[in-house]
Amino acid sequence: DLANKITSMPPEESVKIMEKWEDTLVIDVLRQIDEDARERGKVSMSSYLITLLPKDKASRVMYLMTQL
Repeated sequence: DLANKITSMPPEESVKIMEKWEDTLVIDVLRQIDEDARERGKVSMSSYLITLLPKDKASRVMYLMTQL
């Protein structure tokens, strides 16, 4: 699935791909990354990925994550 593909890549490469996605897809994948990490007892990298996104996209994604 997309979450596994994104987490298996270097973060900078992952973000280059995610920048082109619609915000709702980014949110779905980030939430799946969080869930997968929780199930494995690991720390999620979703917050780090958000920090690497362009500021305008990161702001929208963070806002929408609180609304959806």
